[in-house]
This record gives sequence, structure tokens and C-alpha cells, in this order.
Amino acid sequence: MRSRRVVAAVFVGAIVCGIAPPCPVLAAGGSLTGVIPLTGSRDWAPVFASDFSGMMLPAVCQAYNGSRSGQTAATFRPDEVQLSGGMLRLSLRRRDFADRPYTAGGLGCTGLAQRYGKYVYRARVAPASGADSFVTLMPDDDLTTETTLVEAFSEPGRPSTSARAHVSNAYGEGSVRKDIHGLPVDGFHEYQIEWSPNGLRVLIDRRLAFVDSNASAKYRWPGFAVSTDGQESGLPNQDDLPTEFLIDWVRVYAYAPGSGDEIPTTEDSEAVSEGSGSSSSQTASDSDSHPSASTVLAVIAIGLVLSVVIVFVIVAFGLPTRLRRGR
Repeated sequence: MRSRRVVAAVFVGAIVCGIAPPCPVLAAGGSLTGVIPLTGSRDWAPVFASDFSGMMLPAVCQAYNGSRSGQTAATFRPDEVQLSGGMLRLSLRRRDFADRPYTAGGLGCTGLAQRYGKYVYRARVAPASGADSFVTLMPDDDLTTETTLVEAFSEPGRPSTSARAHVSNAYGEGSVRKDIHGLPVDGFHEYQIEWSPNGLRVLIDRRLAFVDSNASAKYRWPGFAVSTDGQESGLPNQDDLPTEFLIDWVRVYAYAPGSGDEIPTTEDSEAVSEGSGSSSSQTASDSDSHPSASTVLAVIAIGLVLSVVIVFVIVAFGLPTRLRRGR
């Protein structure tokens, strides 16, 4: 009887782990590890992840130092890039340096240069009006002609309450842009950039905000920064400084060829908010609104497997004693 119980337990465990991986594993000493591995999908393979809980910046990233392209009032300084409280903190402050009245923090992950990829990060934009928080996919040749930009800043006159964002996607000789209004700036939000041969799309809190069928084919790397005096952000109120662009965590994936994924169209889409700029991009859906057909089939399959398991256990153990006595 004992051997039959062992066989039954192994059989059940194998089936359950097969339909619901990953199963907890025993570490040395017999305790559960509690670690959930970063897994890929049929479309993307994980290449980098950081929650910024250490004391050093990731080896693939470097703090910006000096003035970069664009007419801004800030100079990038490495001391405006800090790791603290499990966050990457990029700060903007009033400080004269290199003939500019502000210093700012920026981080470029040149070691993550690749052709196509998915970039997921959780961040809070700098809440001060006039502070420009942005993420870029920058060409490896350091030219800005094929840069993707996801930029957010407090709307002038409405600090700490409402933000405006815009996404721009440059490719070859063309560029597409979309404005997004009404984003809150009082908390963290999840952003996702998907860049593939099919085009580029951006999600905010898992809702598709931007889609463009064009895509740069250059090797590009991700960068995070805060600045000021851009064409739209203006200059900050001195009483609101210093301020910080906070990044909680970052996940980077490489594109897995042959996935066959298609970019959604407006027929199956839902806008995050209405944009004011001209753009050939399409808004798209919150894919979590309704279960997919594959999800329904998976639930049915799991139910059938569990039914087989229950029958096997009954046969392996025999009918319960109380039922046998009742008969």
C-alpha cells in the first residue's frame, strides 16, 4: 500500500507541475526558494533585469556626463544618478554647471544594444512642472535620426496632478508622433516598449497607447533621463526643485524571430486617451479585458487532467474506508 501511495503522489506531482509551472523547488536545507524566474514567451527572450536594490549601477549602464543633443538648460552630471531605497533616482536641481543653470541625471545602457527588443519598466515621472522625464531607444552610432522617445512631464500650471506624454518613433527618413494627455503623476506606472520588424508599440499600465507599423532596423540601446527647458516642458519653478524621476525596475527582452505576432489594429483596440498631434499610429486594446480562446481551452484542459488525476488516486488508494463500511 505504501508503494502505491508513493507512485500516486509522484504521478499527481508530475501532472500538476506540468500544467502549472514553475513548481516550488527545495533548496539546500529543505526550504522553499520563493524565487520566481524571469521567463520569456514565444515572442521574447529575457536578456536583462534589474530592481536597483544594489549599491552599484548595472555594469551594462553608465551615467551621462556632459551636454547631450538638444537645446536644454541642463547639463548631465553623474552625481545626479543615485541608487537608494531600491530605486534608480535621476534628479534635477538648480545648479550652475558648464554655462547651464541646471544639472540633471541620465543613464545610458549601451551594453544592451540590440536590433529589436521589448523594454518594460515601472517608473514615476518627476512631479515638478518643467521637469521632463524621458526614455529613449538610441542608435548605437549615437546619431539621433532614428531615436524612439517616450517622454512625460507635468502640464504647465498643473504640477503634481496631471501629466502630458508624447511618443515619437523615428525610422529611416520618417518620424511619427502621438500626444497623450491626462496621465497622473502622483504614483508609479508600468511602461512597455515593443520594437520588432512589424513596427513599434508603447503600453502604459498595460493599455496600448501608441502603435506604428514602421520600425528602425538599427542597433539601439535604452536610456533613462530627466532634463528641463525642452520645447514643451518649459522651465521649472525654483521652489519645486530638486525633483526626481524614479525607476523602480527594468526588464529587457530580445526579439525571438518567427513569433508571427501582429500589431493590433483599431478594430480590436481601445485608446488610453485621445492624442492631439498628427500621427499615422493606431490606438489599441487592453488585452486583459476578456479571456482569449486559448485561455478558455487551457482551463478546460486543466479540468480534464484533474479529473483523470482524481480517478487515478481513487484507484490507487482504493475506495475510502467509510464508503466500504457503508456498503
